[in-house]
Amino acid sequence: MLHDLPAIQKNVHWGYLDAALAPALIVESGDFIRTEAITHHAGDAPDLMMDDNVRALYDAIPESDRQPGVHLMTGPIYVGGAKPGDLLEVRYLQMIPHFNYGSLHHSLQDSPQHLSP
Repeated sequence: MLHDLPAIQKNVHWGYLDAALAPALIVESGDFIRTEAITHHAGDAPDLMMDDNVRALYDAIPESDRQPGVHLMTGPIYVGGAKPGDLLEVRYLQMIPHFNYGSLHHSLQDSPQHLSP
């Protein structure tokens, strides 16, 4: 079965996922999921990386629900019958960018002199 999990306010958590959260989606082993993910860097270049839906999502998540982490997490997803400690296999079959632009964090530690032996 194919499930869709869009990045909308009730499914997105800014900076955290918590085991106490109700699942945004319940699936069974072998199901397929099409999930929408939004980059937290969209706010860095809103003219390039935000459309009306992304802007509405950013505006809808209250400051009080923006935890210390920066990533916008879509979920959680519950797998029927899975128990704590079970090993789950996840396969990405396809990833399609939402926009033609992205961002990359670069630090001095990533520079070539730090990467060579």
